Amino acid sequence: MKRGEFVFFGGVSVFCALYLVWALRMPFGGVSQPGPGFFPVLLGVAGLAIALGFFVSAAMSRNIVRGSPLPGGALSRLAGYVATVAFFAGSQSYIGTYVGIFILVLVLSKLSGLGGWVRPLGLAGSCTAVAFVLFGLILGVPLPMGI
Repeated sequence: MKRGEFVFFGGVSVFCALYLVWALRMPFGGVSQPGPGFFPVLLGVAGLAIALGFFVSAAMSRNIVRGSPLPGGALSRLAGYVATVAFFAGSQSYIGTYVGIFILVLVLSKLSGLGGWVRPLGLAGSCTAVAFVLFGLILGVPLPMGI
């Protein structure tokens, strides 16, 4: 396993653990009456379990090798991903979940290299619409609507 993968899985484990701590602050509810924290807690537990599994697998591998150097801009793109997700998590009570989803998908698609503006805007709009239909209309989950 490459050394970069070991570091990456460790970082993802820490991120998922912090996300889970944040999600546990919201009311969980139950299966029949899910609260706003129900899905985030399940997502945090699943993400943490998967990331820790890969991290432990990497830690137990004795043949950690040095990989090739990172391509140019990789660290700044990673920092942009982390900052965007942190902004999304911290601003939901101010701008609302659906506006946050739109901004999150738009920025992440541009950081990932999706060209132009039509495709990123279409992707962000589609993801926001799916989230609204799924959580707002079908499941009736009360998500933060902002100020």
